[in-house]
Amino acid sequence: MAETDKIVPQGVMTVRDEALGLLGYVVVDRTINGHACGGLRIHKDLSIDELKALARGMTLKYGFCRMDQGGAKAGIVLNMDAPQETKQRFLRRFAELIEPLLKSGYYITGPDMGTEQKDILDMLKHIDMKIPKMRRDSGQKSGFYTALSVMVAAEACVEYKKMSWNGLKVAIEGFGAVGSSLALLLTRRKKAKIVAISTSAGAIYDENGLDVEKLRDLLKTKGSKLVDFYEGARKIQQEEVLTLDVDILAQCAKQYTINENNAHAIKASIITPGANNPITVKAEEILTKRGVLCIPYFCANCGGVMGNKMEVTGVSEDVIEDVIRLKNKKKIFRLIEIARKENQTLTWIAEGEALDLFNKMKIKVNKRHLKYRLYRMAVNAFNQGVVPKFLLKKIAPMYLRKIF
Repeated sequence: MAETDKIVPQGVMTVRDEALGLLGYVVVDRTINGHACGGLRIHKDLSIDELKALARGMTLKYGFCRMDQGGAKAGIVLNMDAPQETKQRFLRRFAELIEPLLKSGYYITGPDMGTEQKDILDMLKHIDMKIPKMRRDSGQKSGFYTALSVMVAAEACVEYKKMSWNGLKVAIEGFGAVGSSLALLLTRRKKAKIVAISTSAGAIYDENGLDVEKLRDLLKTKGSKLVDFYEGARKIQQEEVLTLDVDILAQCAKQYTINENNAHAIKASIITPGANNPITVKAEEILTKRGVLCIPYFCANCGGVMGNKMEVTGVSEDVIEDVIRLKNKKKIFRLIEIARKENQTLTWIAEGEALDLFNKMKIKVNKRHLKYRLYRMAVNAFNQGVVPKFLLKKIAPMYLRKIF
């Protein structure tokens, strides 16, 4: 795959159990202090190329957010709608086979597409891994925090283009944890109009705006089939969601759904992805020449990793949103201006910056200055629950604003 030809991961592992029918992979893109972090997904069409791109994306996110963490990704080839018992069996066996990676911290896992926090905790418990209580209780709102940063990216674009939020038309590809949260945020906070959504089961469109509350209720009871039960909207093909006449397009589903085959048909003037690797390089070049603002996915959807890190400190959602907006909005605005000045795509500019920041972070960590050693001691004390919660909540906001 051309998109991943230049990506050379630090480590790639194929995981098999032929008797069980298990096939999975672990890809570690880069490490800092011997550690890399990224979610574990379940999908029937999973490939090493996809995981290479996703693992690099995690490295870019950590660099963009100035987090001292390497990027990784893992996955199991399995239908994500498989029975829970089957998922549990595969996940537990996967954990057994990669136990040395997990227990050494070389690969630090978490939930991703097709998995939830409870699935990850169960598989880690199965191999007798001890997870600090503060971290066991976090990670439930990753989709919401990701949606927050997508909204903040859209705010930067709307401000840059001097547009008004009132009545802006939005299409959302993928109405899962991220897409549904984004729809609620944009309608409640920004008075935008969600005119189309898609799921793995189909897509619906209403130029007057969809009822987001009704969609979210249906999502809880019908899952991806909600598009078959929503009344009053026109059914359309999934790929049509990408080419509708809207102001903002938010891709919150699969990778590379915008490519050179459909880039010329995109009508949105702003693209803020909740999904990873949603646009090919050539497609972004086409869109950029047409004046479309394509925010790099690792800038737009990094709220998940930021929010999860902040959530464990016990701070409120308001503080988390404040930090995400404070740090991301002005950086995205600046990247837009640099890209326009240098006549480059936003991703080309942002990738260079993110990798540079990541490498500087790695050098800083490797030097192990006294300040960093003290920081690690504080982190370990926090993970063990030694730091009183009331004290943590008091000092966390100032600390979080500084590190991000």
